[in-house]
Amino acid sequence: MRHKTKISISYVEVSELLQIDSMQLRYLMLNDLSFPKPLQAGTANQPTLFDYAAVVHWYKQKQLIIQLQSKFKQAWTSVRAF
Repeated sequence: MRHKTKISISYVEVSELLQIDSMQLRYLMLNDLSFPKPLQAGTANQPTLFDYAAVVHWYKQKQLIIQLQSKFKQAWTSVRAF
């Protein structure tokens, strides 16, 4: 049997991966219900950790939604032109 090991990344690493600053990441965590919850909430001695695969999956889903919205907007604009 194969075990899946979760790769944990820190708050800073998530910011770097998404190319956003810490304030934007905090905003995502508070306002985007689809954003992955931390595996471990940070304390004074421990960093906040996230599941790398969950963050990447969330990002890919967001990119797909943006692409679909763009295509819909283009199609709607061409239909309205008639």
